[in-house]
Amino acid sequence: MSPRTPDAAPDPAPTFADDLPDVLARASAADVAHVNAIGVDASSSRACVELAAKHELVHAVVGIQPNDVAEAAAGDWDEIVKLAKSPGVVALGETGLDRYWDHSPFALQQDYFDRHLRLSQTTGLPFVVHMRECEADVLAMLREARERGPLRGVMHSYTGTADGAAEAIELGLYVSFAGMVSYKKSDELREVAATVPLHRLLVETDAPYLSPEPVRKIRRNEPAHVAHTARCLADHRSEAYEDFARQTTQNAIALRAAAEAERREQSSELAADRANAEGGFAPTAASRARADVDERRARIHRLARSRKPARIRNRPGSHTRIRVAVSRIRRSRQATPRRSAPQRSNERRHGSRPRGEMGSSVSLPPKGPAILRWRCCHDELAARPNGTGSLVTRSARLARAMSRIVTTCAVSQRRAAVAGLLAP
Repeated sequence: MSPRTPDAAPDPAPTFADDLPDVLARASAADVAHVNAIGVDASSSRACVELAAKHELVHAVVGIQPNDVAEAAAGDWDEIVKLAKSPGVVALGETGLDRYWDHSPFALQQDYFDRHLRLSQTTGLPFVVHMRECEADVLAMLREARERGPLRGVMHSYTGTADGAAEAIELGLYVSFAGMVSYKKSDELREVAATVPLHRLLVETDAPYLSPEPVRKIRRNEPAHVAHTARCLADHRSEAYEDFARQTTQNAIALRAAAEAERREQSSELAADRANAEGGFAPTAASRARADVDERRARIHRLARSRKPARIRNRPGSHTRIRVAVSRIRRSRQATPRRSAPQRSNERRHGSRPRGEMGSSVSLPPKGPAILRWRCCHDELAARPNGTGSLVTRSARLARAMSRIVTTCAVSQRRAAVAGLLAP
């Protein structure tokens, strides 16, 4: 249940204040095990937390809906962060992006969407994604968030494409369908739902809107009606309704249980760290490991954002490095004993030089593609008919070759740095 949703016209939403006990009783009679009350701003999120405290069947989802972010006050986000720690809160949202309505600037929606994603990764609570006419934008932000760490969330009341659903699942999310999937003109949406694996599929009402068939004429949707949506999807997927209902219920429980386990683990670690700090002991090994992982993720993120093109020809100091390398080659060449005429003739014929001569003093990584590239350039120069020409000619050729070698070294060193960060 959500106090307001922009999926419908922005008229006053039907409420459940007058008959909430009856609504919950009908939900229980329809074998609905859990009801999520979803906030759209700070005040409604606070009300959802209060409902969860009063009714065992109800759980709270707190957040600021994308169409409400423009009206958020200065302290509303801090209130959401505080409410996320309350008992009975099982998720964050709804959050996301919306290009259909123009209630909030899109850049501001992106800012709050990013806040929810980061809070989810910090607390372990899954997030509920609202997406309308901006599938590419939502998936782009989800991919960026996935680089920071695992994602746990739901594509709420999904109306996107099959490819979008597949990518969301690959990123770690569930895909949820509401009553509109049962409408006669929703053939395409039902086909999308048929492509979603059953173990990643959820069913919802999005109440008080989007009443499914055959109760669509009833203006106010409610949790008990989710059974009609589930039956419609089970029939279209040629699956037994009981099996479909059992699996989707297990999916919802698994998503919530993972969040609760994460919160319990964090709470126990915080309590242990607090006790250790008071007693003068070091933090627990689990908290240290978590901190190390977070630091590695942050460093990888910073490294990825600071990536520069591998081409170094116009970089400050690149020519200096090439000149230094050529200078080392020149010194190595001068320090090498003069070879006899038969030796030089044999080198020109077979394209080889004694080990330890030209290029042996250049400082390169001991392994990797840079060394292979250097050897290729070395053999190419040695095999040329004019390979024994003047030192100036060979130095000019080596300078051009070294521009490629140093580029390869820079790429190899960057990859090695990333591999080192990912190593346990």
